[in-house]
Amino acid sequence: MSVHIGSIIKELVKSKSMTVEDFSNKINCTRRNAYKIFDKPSIDTDLLVTISKVIGENLFFKYIKDEEIAKYTNDKVKQSQLLDAFKNLEETVLAMGKQKNIKKTALKKKTSKLSKK
Repeated sequence: MSVHIGSIIKELVKSKSMTVEDFSNKINCTRRNAYKIFDKPSIDTDLLVTISKVIGENLFFKYIKDEEIAKYTNDKVKQSQLLDAFKNLEETVLAMGKQKNIKKTALKKKTSKLSKK
């Protein structure tokens, strides 16, 4: 992926009307190191967290394409639908279990393990 995070940070600092000196003070580094950050194509995650907080934007999303976000969202929806199906199945099995005297707690333990995955 061709993300040059330093350039993105530099543009965001400008767009926030923040001077390089203000930026460097807020991330606890020298002006010289701030300019070095602007030149970096990649950056340490701890520093990126700090910069995200200072700038007020989650810079980790700059590494994700829109298609990847859509896929992630779709996967989460599918997981949610699957969890709902398991809950419905649990209710059905519990109803059947009452007829056969199956203990509810034993069944809940098994289904809770599935929902944690």
